[in-house]
Amino acid sequence: MLSLRNQRIGKQTAQKLCSAFVKCQALKYLCLDLESNQIGISGAPQLGSSLSKCINLQEINLGLSNNKIRDKGPIGLGLQLVNSKSLQTLVLDISKNKMRDVGLIGLIQSLSLCENLTSLTLNLVHNKITTSGFVSLCQALINYKKLVTLQLFIKFFKINDEEITDIGSAFVNCKNLQNLTLELKYNQIKIQGLNNLGSFLQKCELLSTVKLNLFKNQIKYTQIQNFFNILRSFKSVSVIEIDLRQYQADYSFFDLKIQKNIFQKAMKKLQKCQRLVKFTILS
Repeated sequence: MLSLRNQRIGKQTAQKLCSAFVKCQALKYLCLDLESNQIGISGAPQLGSSLSKCINLQEINLGLSNNKIRDKGPIGLGLQLVNSKSLQTLVLDISKNKMRDVGLIGLIQSLSLCENLTSLTLNLVHNKITTSGFVSLCQALINYKKLVTLQLFIKFFKINDEEITDIGSAFVNCKNLQNLTLELKYNQIKIQGLNNLGSFLQKCELLSTVKLNLFKNQIKYTQIQNFFNILRSFKSVSVIEIDLRQYQADYSFFDLKIQKNIFQKAMKKLQKCQRLVKFTILS
């Protein structure tokens, strides 16, 4: 891993840096952290252009958080990475920038043309993306024919029941999806949205690992039993990790104790599911 945070690196320096990687013909894995620099709008596509010339690169982990990147940056980056024919795994941290819906959709449409991409991680926190943009992102995943692993960091975006339902319905079209991680902290999801998400994930026939971070949404423990029943009916899932912790200050001590008791009873039933290899629920 090469970490160059807070080095005032601009687009020209970044391009020269990546051009040096082109000479490393045997390079297969690259982890480059350029957080809090000055890559800017045109710098991101230039980075992609240089990296696409590393013909043997199979895995790219690129940190571009806090680099004043606007819509044309991620669109251009995606278009350039299409030329990385060997690319299988992409981890892209583009948080704390100024990307809007148009930039996100352009990025995700471009990356769908990466023929061998099987694993995609996107950190999109603290941009100017709307909830409609996230729904469009997930709907575009139908074009990712070989996608096996997906991780999305979409916290602090006021996603509600209707929108998480639309997001869940899009995953049904990801026929090869096996590993799903959704970082959904600090949204506005209630039990109906959670149940709908679970029902759609239930239809993903190859899904084996589900990780949901729902920390501080609007889910009450007393309503969780139906969601646990949905988890029990998953046919292929062997690993479940879910964070359901809430604002405990919203309840009196007595109400919270009752909710906890109901929650614990529902969880014990889920724990008896024999196919589960790993089971973690924070409450």
